[in-house]
Amino acid sequence: MIESVAKTVRRIHADLPVVDGHNDLPWRLRTEAAGDLAAADPSGDLPGFHTDVPRLLRGGVG
Repeated sequence: MIESVAKTVRRIHADLPVVDGHNDLPWRLRTEAAGDLAAADPSGDLPGFHTDVPRLLRGGVG
């Protein structure tokens, strides 16, 4: 029973993305990169940020 519920939840989650609309990432990238977003790399470790992009991707947020 629990396994089928987990499978259903994963299927629903894959079909309906979760979006975190309240985070510090855009603002911090803008201020930390002095407006040059090409200079910022949000895919790695971002010390001091509340947003952890690798963990968000693993969790299916985005």
